[in-house]
Amino acid sequence: MAKINRKANYEEKRRALDNDKTFSMAEIEDVLELIATKQYPDVRFSDIECELWSLIRWKLNIDF
Repeated sequence: MAKINRKANYEEKRRALDNDKTFSMAEIEDVLELIATKQYPDVRFSDIECELWSLIRWKLNIDF
């Protein structure tokens, strides 16, 4: 299975943090793309993104 192409980049992450947001929309889209393609996060994803991935899967009862 091919790895997803990340939409999030450093500048978007920095802007989100500067505006008191935990995630940028691109980061959320990347996490949702992982779930949609039944992939696990790798080293390109931060710890907080991995927690979001786990939370979404748990709340929506998504198992793979």
